[in-house]
Amino acid sequence: MDLSDESEVCEATENITRIILSFKRKWPTKDWEKYGFFNEKYLLKINSYWLQFPPPPMISHYILGVLYFFIMVIGASGNLVFIVMFIRRKSLRTPSNIFIMNLAVSDLFLMLKMPIFIYNSFLLGPAMGDFGCSFYGFFGGLTGTASIMTLSAIAFDRYQVIGNPLARKLKHRIYFQILFIWLYSAFFATIPLLDIGLNRYVPEGYLTSCSFDYLSEDYGSRILIVVFFIAAWVVPVSVIITSYTAIYKIILKTQKKNAFEGRHCKKMNARNSEIKAAFVIMAIICLWIFAWTPYAVVALLGVTGNKKYITPMASMIPALFCKLASCIDPYVYAIANTRFRKEFRVAISTRASPL
Repeated sequence: MDLSDESEVCEATENITRIILSFKRKWPTKDWEKYGFFNEKYLLKINSYWLQFPPPPMISHYILGVLYFFIMVIGASGNLVFIVMFIRRKSLRTPSNIFIMNLAVSDLFLMLKMPIFIYNSFLLGPAMGDFGCSFYGFFGGLTGTASIMTLSAIAFDRYQVIGNPLARKLKHRIYFQILFIWLYSAFFATIPLLDIGLNRYVPEGYLTSCSFDYLSEDYGSRILIVVFFIAAWVVPVSVIITSYTAIYKIILKTQKKNAFEGRHCKKMNARNSEIKAAFVIMAIICLWIFAWTPYAVVALLGVTGNKKYITPMASMIPALFCKLASCIDPYVYAIANTRFRKEFRVAISTRASPL
């Protein structure tokens, strides 16, 4: 190493030291050490881009903490009710509903990480330290990928059912697909945990949440973000679009046949029923895509070198939309699905009736 290289290293070290000292003067790091798992070394894990911003207003932390608390309670309750109903009511345990149940499980798991965010928010920063960051980032990557892959599997399942409504579906094939979804999701979520030079989970925005380091200029980190974006966004969304395009063509073809075939034949009635179910699923898919697209855009801005457009608030709001989607999913399905509403009323009336 020549003198110029040594000088650059020393200058970079001095800059980092200066930034950290400035950070400690502005943020309540003593409270994080006292009430959480934070230690000073954790500051080295924070991308220097975030350290240049002043601490957000206390009220912003508190508002987000309260919002996440209500999202957690409402979302966990809704998804848990659906899972319990699926287990207890035999009529709901259809092959197609197995995918919906898996989506509810994924959304419920997403709620497991929210206490970390809430705790951090009320302590105004990353009080849960490295452990909390890794836990939060892993479950975010795992459940986010599992949800979009499940939605793509549901879309393809709708296409198969509508194309041949009387065909028999084997449950063991569906369980195999679900196993693949979780292994696929776990693969991408685990890589940053290993810290092998292919990205890692780091604080973002207000430093109360963690995700892939989409601001890193490291080549390996950028490659993983691009591969992950293709595998967990482009591929499943392409499957969804292709499946629903095919469903639309089947619907048009079915409408033309209605003029020549009996409207009450068994195959026609079965197909119409599945088409209605497909529209319910499409509503959930659209909700999910609209909620997660802004966050995907933020990550792409970072990985393409356009981080100047990303502010702490600009990263926190899209993340909030992602959580809202997981909270609302079970309620959209419950409102739109006639069979579920019927079984839910039966379950409620049964519990309310005297012995």
